[in-house]
Amino acid sequence: MNRIRIKLLVLFVVSCVCLGALVSGVFLYVRSYHKLTNPAVHEHTVTLTEHGFSPKEITIKEGDIVTFISELGVPFWPASNLHPEHTLYPALDPEKPILPSEHWMFTFKDGGVFKYHDHLNPQQQGVVTVLSDWNIFPKKVVPCEELQDSEKMYCFDTTLEQYLRDDGIEAAFTYFKKIYAADPMVPSSCHAWAHRLGEVEYDLYTKGRDVVLQPEASFCSYGYFHGFITAMVAQTQRLESAQEFCEKTAAQNNTGFGGMQSVCVHGIGHSVATLMLESQEVWGDVSRVIARGTTECEQLYAHFLSPCLDGMFHELYGSMRRSDYGLGVEEYANSKDLFYYCRNLEGDAADSCFHESIPLWPYFLGDDKKVAMQQVLSEHATMLESSPRILHTFARSFIETDIVSGNFQDSVDACALVPDALFDACIKGLAVGFITHGHPEKAYEQGFTFCTDYYEGTSRSVCFQKMMEEVVLHYSADQVAAACSLLPKEEYVSSCGGR
Repeated sequence: MNRIRIKLLVLFVVSCVCLGALVSGVFLYVRSYHKLTNPAVHEHTVTLTEHGFSPKEITIKEGDIVTFISELGVPFWPASNLHPEHTLYPALDPEKPILPSEHWMFTFKDGGVFKYHDHLNPQQQGVVTVLSDWNIFPKKVVPCEELQDSEKMYCFDTTLEQYLRDDGIEAAFTYFKKIYAADPMVPSSCHAWAHRLGEVEYDLYTKGRDVVLQPEASFCSYGYFHGFITAMVAQTQRLESAQEFCEKTAAQNNTGFGGMQSVCVHGIGHSVATLMLESQEVWGDVSRVIARGTTECEQLYAHFLSPCLDGMFHELYGSMRRSDYGLGVEEYANSKDLFYYCRNLEGDAADSCFHESIPLWPYFLGDDKKVAMQQVLSEHATMLESSPRILHTFARSFIETDIVSGNFQDSVDACALVPDALFDACIKGLAVGFITHGHPEKAYEQGFTFCTDYYEGTSRSVCFQKMMEEVVLHYSADQVAAACSLLPKEEYVSSCGGR
């Protein structure tokens, strides 16, 4: 019995020694790894070459500095995806082009996986993986939906691009529909995600792939198509190349999109503003950008001017909101005038300026939709009466924020403040918001539910009719027929009776 006790005691002591050695070994390993991976801050260099960013992928640790330089002899602009909003890691953005003789340094303070691009040539992409201090073990491969924050967005972006490259646009959009419902950040940046697909598609187009427009090209307010056009102009530096492509597409278009030509020209308008802003000759001078951009659109599309001007002003105000190209909203907001830059304009330029400035209303009026509507009605009633599409755009912008929460009551209440003569315009704006920001494949279904839940009688009919007008512009003939089949019987005749 004593021998057994002695053996057990020896075994216990040996086990303790082994366990202690194991714990000590793990501690020493972790401490050694920590020392190896966490010395003084490291500096890394990424160079933009004729073949893209080099190295294209880099792994660093939190607190490390990356210096971005270019050897191309032209300005460049490294910034976080998604283009052009830079929403996935907003801090990673110099907010202006970097001259070829200069460099930009950025300290990565957050762990994660961050995809970035050259804002002036968005096909050029790179990835920075930032390790946390104690990130010593490999991560288990899990579905994108189970990841968090930047890693989830990176996974979505990478998988989406892979589907497009390997299986084509239909497969990519099928996956896009899936991720739309997986995270609220996707619907809130719906246009930008579709924009990314267009950029990748253009890269494939330059390598010989034919571009055949699919019904999905209309998703998220034609973000895919805009991405394709802006990537083309960024690469060729010629508006004429996009103009030729638009004309060719319009001639070959058998997809049934009623608004294709208008959308294509709108995309060119975006590029008009971008080329003006990138020249730096008009750095920070909004009035000069407007003057030059208006002249450019007039020369390109004298008889189809409004879509080009709309795109130009849309990009200009978007750049101001993002503080791109030396622009910002400070002077604009300090003016206390939502239409500050539009006052001295005339004709189509004035109309487009008024129309496209409306989405900036929170900078002037706060976030309360009803308070904002009351102020706009009291200060700009005459203008709204002469140009109802301003109110139309105002209401449409409400849905951009509501679509994530699913609560539309404040937007409905804001439209209820509108005079009878303009009430229909407000309802129509809300309806269009669903096509612009809703689920890529089910936008009209969400819209139909909205019309049914929030309106009745004549107002409900107006809501359905405007929804169907947008469906015809944005969807194929088969999808239009599918949408019509979902209408309530009492709405079918007025909205689809002639189809």
